[in-house]
Amino acid sequence: MRNRWLSTLALLIMAGMVHVAQAGDVAGLVLHEDFVFGQSSDCAFGMVADVAVDDGGSVYVLDKGFDVIHVFDATGEFLYDVGRKGEGPGEFWGPLCLDVGPDGRIYVAGKSGVISVLLPDGRAAGFIDRSNHELVRSIRVTSTGRVYTTSLDVFKETVIDEYTGDLGDGTYVRSFGEAYGRGKNVDPRTELVFGGGFLDLARDDTMYYVQMTPQLVRVDGQAGDLLRTHRARFDELGAPAEPDYTEGSVEYMVGPMANAIVCLGDLGFLTVLGYPQKGPGDPGENVVDLYGEDGRLKCSSRLPGRFGVKCADARERIYVVEDRDDDEVVVRYDLAMNDLGAVIR
Repeated sequence: MRNRWLSTLALLIMAGMVHVAQAGDVAGLVLHEDFVFGQSSDCAFGMVADVAVDDGGSVYVLDKGFDVIHVFDATGEFLYDVGRKGEGPGEFWGPLCLDVGPDGRIYVAGKSGVISVLLPDGRAAGFIDRSNHELVRSIRVTSTGRVYTTSLDVFKETVIDEYTGDLGDGTYVRSFGEAYGRGKNVDPRTELVFGGGFLDLARDDTMYYVQMTPQLVRVDGQAGDLLRTHRARFDELGAPAEPDYTEGSVEYMVGPMANAIVCLGDLGFLTVLGYPQKGPGDPGENVVDLYGEDGRLKCSSRLPGRFGVKCADARERIYVVEDRDDDEVVVRYDLAMNDLGAVIR
């Protein structure tokens, strides 16, 4: 199946076209399937947590089901696995996200109190001690080796932590980014469920952060200075519902939440808003929006089922976790925009 162009998926559903006041009807996304990772006999996935692509095009799939990282070359050929479960050198516990630095080192974070760092060949490079022990939803490494994680700190009321790329103690730099609950009467337990977010880097290392709910995109410079905000679907969703505290338990009314943001160079940035299942047999739904750098909605589509966008490569191809025939796979897509006749790729 290597480098085989499969059929163009007509993922635009005209009836599901999103209406936005400032843009009217917008074009829909068409995703050209380029390659499927995880369908060969050499490598099958257990439970994919995240995907990263290095400067050379190699693909790293973090598999929290098998507690390893599967490494593929740019053509999709499986090369080898690195890492293992544990809390020692070259190991990780509760992994949720990863990224690859400019020198090829692999950074893994999640539920652990440290960021595990591996050399390109999988040998242990060391740890970076984290500033708080709340889970990390995303991690990104800049072109200069600075490390940024998204981890909600309800005490500091911040959402982004910065670290130097050096290993050992004293690598934490600072926390920034205003948490949803700052200045509000929000139960910390509620905010820990809904108030986090995800991060990606533009080509110039500008940070794009999307808040889970209400959906809000914040753009920060490397100094942590707020450059601009985009309300995205903030006004549509509103604040999360307060939980129901009954008999000592906490039950949350789960609604739509942003679960990804991906920078796409001159194309702008893409966000994914996941709507939960409404009942048995309902696959759920994802709203995939592409915004220009100015925050204007360019195109949008509603997609049923699982559609876990994880990252993009230097060619602006996106990597998506999907379920196909009871198997979990990672699909690489090229993007295009139809209806208005403007081809993105």
